[in-house]
Amino acid sequence: MKKIDRVNGRKEKKKWGVLISCCGMIVSSVGLCTNAYGVFYLSLCEKMNSTSGAVALHATIAGLLTGLLNPLIVFLLKHIPVRRLVGTGALLSALSFVWMAFAGNMFELYLLAVLRGIGTSCFYMPVATILLGNWFPEKSGVATGIVMSFAGVAGAALSPLLTWLLEQTGLAKTSLLCAVFILVTVLPGCFLIELEPQTGQKRLKTVQGEELTANFSYGSAAFITFAAMCFLITASTGLTSYFSKLTEQMGLGAMVGAGMISAAMIGNVAAKLAIGVLSDRAGVYRASMTMMGLALLGLLLILFSCFFSPFLYLGAFLFGIIYSVSSVGMSLIARHIYGTKGYGKAYAAVSAIGCGAAALALTILGIVSDITNSAYLVVGFVLLLSIAGTGLLYRMRSIRQQ
Repeated sequence: MKKIDRVNGRKEKKKWGVLISCCGMIVSSVGLCTNAYGVFYLSLCEKMNSTSGAVALHATIAGLLTGLLNPLIVFLLKHIPVRRLVGTGALLSALSFVWMAFAGNMFELYLLAVLRGIGTSCFYMPVATILLGNWFPEKSGVATGIVMSFAGVAGAALSPLLTWLLEQTGLAKTSLLCAVFILVTVLPGCFLIELEPQTGQKRLKTVQGEELTANFSYGSAAFITFAAMCFLITASTGLTSYFSKLTEQMGLGAMVGAGMISAAMIGNVAAKLAIGVLSDRAGVYRASMTMMGLALLGLLLILFSCFFSPFLYLGAFLFGIIYSVSSVGMSLIARHIYGTKGYGKAYAAVSAIGCGAAALALTILGIVSDITNSAYLVVGFVLLLSIAGTGLLYRMRSIRQQ
């Protein structure tokens, strides 16, 4: 009996080790490389003497690769130990930031974006949510919410910090510090993921094998609607990267934009914690609809802020809630529709679509901004995307996998 208690105690500690490791992965892959990355745009535009649309294209390349490689990464988890995969990805992502510190032209920027996309895909959301599903099967909503909230924490903290570092030390030193940040937050967690092969890595292989590809069809009404909803809602999140440019067009300065990014990330954190708890208690659809309603309210506040900073901060905070749906919500909806058997394949595919949507949105919004030079048109475009995504989310409530 005492031996069983000791075994259970060790397993409980290992579960928390996995949770901490996943937090580190999400902090770097989503918090830094996605949520806070927009603060680099102005510095890159100046260094490369290029437009924001051209600079945003390199982020699009990285985001597209991250998404498109998700199904491959899920497949590789059956054959490669997860800590090796995550560790390799961390090294590649860190190397891309080192390269960015010394890049001298747009071609190099596009090449390092390829490197970053490959690296980030190895420790992106599908890997983290699969681990959480294996180790926290009964509380996946809360566990996923906790881990995903760290992306918002990182975004809220890193956005003003990176803006200050870029102004004080320049692009090169800030990029090198980002490389160190990735190594520090991801590599130590690699040793916590695979602590016991029988309950850790072996279990991961079982869940990621044939069992996870059952009951899934790309042509089903559920997946088509799910994919379209994911595309629209995730594309809407691209607006956050343009907050600094938006406030500069308003004549309020880049620091107000950085403050809006931080406010959005705070909303991101609070909502991800809330949606996990609410989903476990009231259902994932009701929780997701509530969050989207608040995000739409935030967009309206930004549109009608009348250049009043407190309204902009409040609107950004409410808009940041949309991240809870694009990350935690999508994961929980996939598990709700397809169960454990179909989750891996379904979420990898939807996550790839989401990454593509986020990446394309960066370029599209950049082009709209360059052509129209109107912040209001960019926000209005995102409002239309969010309304359409909310409509499909409501439709999802009546659809079940055939």
